[in-house]
Amino acid sequence: VGIVGDRAIFAIKGSLLRRRHHWPRTFTLAIGQSFENLKLTAIKDESVVVEEDGQTFSKQMPVIK
Repeated sequence: VGIVGDRAIFAIKGSLLRRRHHWPRTFTLAIGQSFENLKLTAIKDESVVVEEDGQTFSKQMPVIK
């Protein structure tokens, strides 16, 4: 969804998956925090670096003010 200060906001799109696992529609992570198998490792300008299932990748996200 976006970056607010030192936190990133993520959305879970699959409503069936959310219901099955009782997950929220959105969740917020600070660097070093995890949700299930997703860990936020860094926040840079307009992107975040996450680790999922042992793989690291960067995702573009807008800064929300």
